[in-house]
Amino acid sequence: MNILVLTNVYPCEKDDNTDITEVVAFFARKWMDMGHNVMVIVNSTAFPVFYYAAGKVVKKAILRRNDRISQLPSRLWSRSFEYTDKGVSVMNMPVRKLKPHGAFKPETLKKQGEKIIAALKKKSFVPDVITGHWLNPQLMLVAQLARHYSAKSCFVFHSDYLYERYTGFGVQKYLDEIDNVGFRSRAALDEAAKYMTFKKPPFVCSSGIPDDYVEKYAGFDRPPIRDRDFKVLCVSRLVGYKNIAPTISAVASAFDGTGYSFDIVGTGPLEDELQDQIKKENLGEHVAVRDRMPREKLQEKMRDSDIFVLISSNEVFGMVYIEAMLQGCIVIAAKFSGVDGIIKHGENGFLCEAGNGEELKEILKAVESLSPEEKKRISDAAVETAKNQTETNTARSYLEMILR
Repeated sequence: MNILVLTNVYPCEKDDNTDITEVVAFFARKWMDMGHNVMVIVNSTAFPVFYYAAGKVVKKAILRRNDRISQLPSRLWSRSFEYTDKGVSVMNMPVRKLKPHGAFKPETLKKQGEKIIAALKKKSFVPDVITGHWLNPQLMLVAQLARHYSAKSCFVFHSDYLYERYTGFGVQKYLDEIDNVGFRSRAALDEAAKYMTFKKPPFVCSSGIPDDYVEKYAGFDRPPIRDRDFKVLCVSRLVGYKNIAPTISAVASAFDGTGYSFDIVGTGPLEDELQDQIKKENLGEHVAVRDRMPREKLQEKMRDSDIFVLISSNEVFGMVYIEAMLQGCIVIAAKFSGVDGIIKHGENGFLCEAGNGEELKEILKAVESLSPEEKKRISDAAVETAKNQTETNTARSYLEMILR
C-alpha cells in the first residue's frame, strides 16, 4: 500500500533543533517495516530572512515560557530538499508566509497541492491513503489531495483542536471531506467533539514505545513500592512548559518530614533557576537535578523509583510516561496530555491539572496513604498497560482507523 504522510514537523539530522518531536517519524518508519511504501511531505513554513535571525535571539527567552523551541523556525526548512529517514522517503516543500500563526491564502494552498502532485508524479507514487498531522496547512492539503487521488483520507489533531483554531481556520468544511479524524488524547477528542462533527467516530492516535522495550526493560522484578520515604523521579527538558518549579514545591510539601528523594533528570535553560529554588527552599538534602543519562541506566533508575511525576502544559505525548509505567512506577501525568486516556486516574496512574502544585500535593499525599496492596495493584496495572503500548501496536491501530 502507498501511504502519503503530510506534516510540518519531522526530524532531520541536519537540523540543530533538538526539541523536534519524532511522533510522525515513528509511524512512518513502522509502516515501512510492515511492508508499505511511505512518502512523507514536510510542508514547512518559510518566513522572511529576518525572522530566523530574530528566532536565535529570542530562543532562550521563549523556552522560559510555556512555549516549545520547535515553534521557532530553522532556516534549514526554508529550502526544498529530499532525504531518507531510516528507509522513509522525505521531501521538504516549504510554503511561503510573511508572518507566523495566520492561515495560508487559498491560492497558496492550491499551488502547494499542485507542487505535491507534480513531485509525486515524478516519483511514480500514487497514494492509496493520505494522512496528515498539525492543522495548518495539512488539514486543507489532505482534503485537496484526497479529492485528486480518490484516496482514503485521515487527519490527526495535536494541540491545534481548540475552538479558536476551529473557527479561525474554517476547520469544519475540511472535516466534512475527510474520512477519518484522530486526536492525540481522549481528553482532546472529548473536548473537540463538543463543536466538531465527523463522517465517522473519531479515534485516539497515541504513540508507543519501541517493541523491544517490553522484553528488555519491563519491570517485572522491580522492588515493591515503598510505604514512605518515596523515591520520586522526573525526566524532562528543563523548560517552562514542563512546570518543574511547582512540581518541586509540591513534592517537598507533600512529603515534608520524611526521608523522600526527588531526582530531576534533564538539562535545559531553566537549570540555574531550579538549582536556586532548591537552595532557597533548603531542599538540597532531598531534591537534586541530574544530567541526562543513557537509556539503559534511565530504565534502571525508573525501576528503583516509586513515583514518576511530570505535569506539563499542553503535552501532546510523552514517551517517558510509558517507559515509567513499564517499570512499574506510579505515574502522575497532566490532564489533557497525550497519555490522558492511557492513564486512568486511580487505576494505572493518576492525572493532575497541568502545573497545579496544590492538586499535585494532594495526589501525592493520597498515594502515600494507599495500602501496599493498592500500590501494587496500580503498579502492576501500569506495567500491563505499557506492555501493550508498543510502536507496532499503535501504528497498526492507526492504519486500521485510516482504512475504516
